[in-house]
Amino acid sequence: MFKKTLSLLLCLALMLGAASAFAASGSFTGEGEGFSSEEKIKVTITLEDGKITDVKVDSHAESDGIADPALEQIPAAIVEKNSADVDVAAGATWTSKGIIAAVKDALEKAGVTEEPAADSVSGSFTGEGEGFSSEEKIKVTVTLDNGKITDVKVDSHAESDGIADPALEQIPAAIVEKNSAEVDVAAGATWTSKGIMAAVAAALESAGIKAEPATEAPAEEATEAPAAEATEAPAAEEPAAWAGVSGTFTGEAEGFSSEEKIKVTVTLDNGKITAVVVDSHAESDGIADPALEQIPAAIVENNTPDVDVAAGATWTSKGIIAAVKDALETTVPAGDAPAGGVSGTFTGEAEGFSSEEKIKVTVTLDNGKITAVVVDSHAESDGIADPALEQIPAAIVENNTPDVDVAAGATWTSKGIIAAVKDALEKAGAAPGAAEEEAKEPVVIEAAEAFIGLGVHNSGRIGPGKDDKDVQVYSINQVFAGVLFDADGKILYAKLDQLEVASPNYDGDGMPHFAGFPGQLPYLYDEDHDGKIDGVMETDNDGFQADIAGWQTKRERGSAYKMNSGTWESQMDAYEAFFVGKTVAELEELFERVFSSRNGRPLKDGSTNEEDKAKYDALSDEDKKLLADVTTGATMSLNDSHGNLLAALKAAYENRQPVAASAASLGLGFDFSGRIGPGKDNTDTQVYSINQVIALTLFDADGKIVQSVMDQIEVATPNYDGAGMPHFSGFPGQGGYNYDFNHDEIVDGKLVTNNDGFQAEIAGWQTKRERGNSYKMNSGTWASEMDAYQAFFAGKTLDELDELFARVFSSRNGRPLKDGSTNEEDKAKYDALSDEDKALLADVTTGATMSLNDSHGNLLGALRNSLDKKLPVELTIAK
Repeated sequence: MFKKTLSLLLCLALMLGAASAFAASGSFTGEGEGFSSEEKIKVTITLEDGKITDVKVDSHAESDGIADPALEQIPAAIVEKNSADVDVAAGATWTSKGIIAAVKDALEKAGVTEEPAADSVSGSFTGEGEGFSSEEKIKVTVTLDNGKITDVKVDSHAESDGIADPALEQIPAAIVEKNSAEVDVAAGATWTSKGIMAAVAAALESAGIKAEPATEAPAEEATEAPAAEATEAPAAEEPAAWAGVSGTFTGEAEGFSSEEKIKVTVTLDNGKITAVVVDSHAESDGIADPALEQIPAAIVENNTPDVDVAAGATWTSKGIIAAVKDALETTVPAGDAPAGGVSGTFTGEAEGFSSEEKIKVTVTLDNGKITAVVVDSHAESDGIADPALEQIPAAIVENNTPDVDVAAGATWTSKGIIAAVKDALEKAGAAPGAAEEEAKEPVVIEAAEAFIGLGVHNSGRIGPGKDDKDVQVYSINQVFAGVLFDADGKILYAKLDQLEVASPNYDGDGMPHFAGFPGQLPYLYDEDHDGKIDGVMETDNDGFQADIAGWQTKRERGSAYKMNSGTWESQMDAYEAFFVGKTVAELEELFERVFSSRNGRPLKDGSTNEEDKAKYDALSDEDKKLLADVTTGATMSLNDSHGNLLAALKAAYENRQPVAASAASLGLGFDFSGRIGPGKDNTDTQVYSINQVIALTLFDADGKIVQSVMDQIEVATPNYDGAGMPHFSGFPGQGGYNYDFNHDEIVDGKLVTNNDGFQAEIAGWQTKRERGNSYKMNSGTWASEMDAYQAFFAGKTLDELDELFARVFSSRNGRPLKDGSTNEEDKAKYDALSDEDKALLADVTTGATMSLNDSHGNLLGALRNSLDKKLPVELTIAK
């Protein structure tokens, strides 16, 4: 599983200097390995008095087109910089590195060294490195005497007083004594130690001397972390979820030790925390003591677990806090936040029509009853917004619920007030008067012909933002669309969902994350989503699989995924209603005409952006009315860096097939899993793959499958030797992964990605159906076998399929049993079957022999998920 590492990895890119030790002149040849394994890249360089005046690539076997940027740019860049140490050409990394290596080889033959001898350097040199503080880097001056380090002085820093002292006192002296920047860290001051080492290494680099600071992970007890800022405690007028509760409650959470969780008992007396006792733990003696002594007392004193961590014992502090929160969560049954008993005033806010300022409200509760709603401030349009401002607060009080009708002519302001009231009620921990959610009214569709289509669109995002260490956040965005079309291509019904997976340094709570593949450089981790990095997240095989199994789509994240107005799910529902009756081509035309060219969002009246304002003002009255209807429910983008909804709809249209029969409901389901495999490469490095199964299913009134459309995305590390497999080499900065370029089972190098490569990799992912005839199986193709299984599923419930799977499929590999199996277990299971079951298997195996549930993916799991998510869609095919 994931292992918390208490040090950031300091990766210093040591640059080669351009100075030459000899004033060489003449032409010199060299060679270096590029991408091709057939032939090395051969170059001739020309030197005049040690200056590189020309670089010519004499021969190579690199890929035409792909290698061109490197062949054109790198020689010129080397001449311009008079050094082989230049940036690689985007999209041609391996060829770039091959040319650079060949030039360095030629320089060596010319007797030119790009690094002065260390024993010849004297003088004072400055450098800087990052310690714990994000406010200021540690700055040092290093004195050299004929290459020997004679003095290290820390000139300035913003490290924590007291905590950093051991490093400030010990590390400079240790570096001088050892004559190296690579020394042991000072106990209790790991970050500052590494910062000083990094600064010294940078100073040595500026002197032309290579030096690498220690990268050894610090011992568990050598943790240095300044006290975190306190999380803001709930306002006094907003009662905690445990208000009025008495009793003792237990909880547990992970601290630093991976051996045992921290277990606590919390005592409540009428909602007041009167005692916190740490019952057991396996934290480090001595190091953990400040947390064990201070945190329970602080929680009792403040009557909240949101307290400052104890200096020097961050992880133990956070473990105790999390364990107390776990105990307090048990005081109120999950999903049950009764309105009764809640009294006080609570504030909330939400976006109305104006983009300048949110609508702010104050809601008064008296024992769970809404007695007043006051709009405190807004920037809505005078006159137009008045009906909402006058009617909605009164209606909410009268009905004791925010679920009221909007005011005619002021829809957007109405929805803003309603959303603000709901925001206030959530803060109160109450949903007063809210009726049980009514069952969704069925969508009734009657058509002479109907078609069903499943579409997927994949994209990589450089963002959202960067963390507090200025390290980039990355995310993978996948949009899934299940759509019913009529014979003219008009949308009858659409159900869309999206998976967004970010690097673990993203600070948003609830976002699924991916830490990379085991063996890669770990990624920074914001564990408590407070905008501050807590360490790095390393993953092993178990952690890799657990990470992926925990991914949730945006619909699965439900009300937790809030937007400026409503939730992602509610906005997507609004767009789906907007799509009905239109073709994909018509939606694309509408998108170009009435959505922002900047961000893909629907245009709004009163926009302060000049481009959007001009585009809106030029619209017809009909278009403006259409926009007013759209923006009552949805304002998010149809196509931006978060994902391309229109492209997924278009893919669904292109993949459509006739609907076989009438149905009562439709469900869009998923199953996500990580595979340790397939196999290893020739260097004994593990191959990993991510498997995503998507199921779009029509059910009848009894839950029997009428028709299913299934597809799968399998993405492997680039050392997999199978041609056609989409690959992912990790996030930029993780060091890349072994690469079998020509799929000959021999690793050709390492695929290291940058921002462009990251996005290109994901954009190139194909589903197994999209891979078509190239994805061959033992019997036909993946698509043909899946079609055979889909026919087999029809007319059966999921319970019946689960029972059949357990009875007539192999318990070893999930494949249908076959007569004549040489495996004793499979043979015995097959022989015990009835003649009827054997006849059924004979029919199945004529078209499909692949597994319904194994490490490649769980097809039955995705079908089950589509059943769990089915919505009433009464589709009648009236032929």
